[in-house]
Amino acid sequence: MDFAGGRTWLLLVVVVVAYAGAWSAGLVWDDVPLVVQNPTLNSLANLPVFFTGDLWAGSGAMAVESGYYRPLVLVSFALDRAIFGEFVPGYHLHNLVWHLAAVLMSAKLLRLVVSGEQALLGATVFALHPVQSEAVVWVSARNDLMAAAFGLAAVLVAARHPKNDRLRWWGVFVLAAAAALSKESAYLMPLLLWGFDWVRGEKVVWRRYHALSGGIAVALVARLIAGVGGAAMPPPEGWGLLIRNAHRWIGVTAGSVVWPWPISSARDLHWIQAESAAHMIVGGLALCLCFLVASRLDGRARRLFIGGALWAFASIALTIVPIADKGGFGDRFWYLPMFGVSVMVAAICPLRWCMRGCVAFSIPAMGGSSCPAPGLDQ
Repeated sequence: MDFAGGRTWLLLVVVVVAYAGAWSAGLVWDDVPLVVQNPTLNSLANLPVFFTGDLWAGSGAMAVESGYYRPLVLVSFALDRAIFGEFVPGYHLHNLVWHLAAVLMSAKLLRLVVSGEQALLGATVFALHPVQSEAVVWVSARNDLMAAAFGLAAVLVAARHPKNDRLRWWGVFVLAAAAALSKESAYLMPLLLWGFDWVRGEKVVWRRYHALSGGIAVALVARLIAGVGGAAMPPPEGWGLLIRNAHRWIGVTAGSVVWPWPISSARDLHWIQAESAAHMIVGGLALCLCFLVASRLDGRARRLFIGGALWAFASIALTIVPIADKGGFGDRFWYLPMFGVSVMVAAICPLRWCMRGCVAFSIPAMGGSSCPAPGLDQ
């Protein structure tokens, strides 16, 4: 096992330790109607039912039409009920397993375009950044974790597989379908694959995109058969509120990455004026700094940085409709976009910093190996 690969597994151990406090967490907010009060979760015989309606159709909230079609998340909740019963730590453990899978996929994807040490650094940002904690600890946010784990795995297999490898084609197809059946944000995965092709300067192999798009199409067809419509469009008042506070929302959203305290899942456009002005200013300055950095880089590093920024922007943009509809937003909205941030960090970090970090991150039990020379793909 190479140095960076070994430290990736050590990173997963660090993540488990970092989230040790989740074992004492309870069930809150949407967990109550969606998990606790959902009678369809009482029997695994109901698994087919989850594919026939809205995410909230069988919940304790009753008659809620969210426009969300996420049957695999409901399947995971049913498995929790069958395995853990009312043992809540088991539900949080299940969430953590999905986060670990997403972290591992992020590290392997980054390794396709940067050195092992830079990939490890980027994966660490994705794994341990404070804004990720809401999605990891909140049981109802498991859809973010599952969509990211399946989606990143689909892109990883697609980016690696030869043009005529049928087995891998079907692997991409199944993983993409699973991602899209977990959360709608997975619809963007073909864009992420294109970004990796662009960064690596590779010719587009449409067969890989057909596999990704085909899996997503299956989820869309299943959604239509189930009769789940789109999410309700926000009222004019909601759009007006968002437009009036767009500068504040952008500042707070960007600022939560640079200055992620206090961690919050309950920000709202209706009282966003109460947010710290310093927080918003830091977010604005961070965005300006991104433009400056992009202008100073060149070659693959520049493409990588811009690609990461575009992915973060595109996946955050998906949250605009629910924000305008309900006014609320939280740190969990950053879960998948944070992969873009990890790409940006990996792109700009000098190799010597990564190598020093590797030495600090190493332990004798791992064999005491040293950082290797830069790889050919750097």
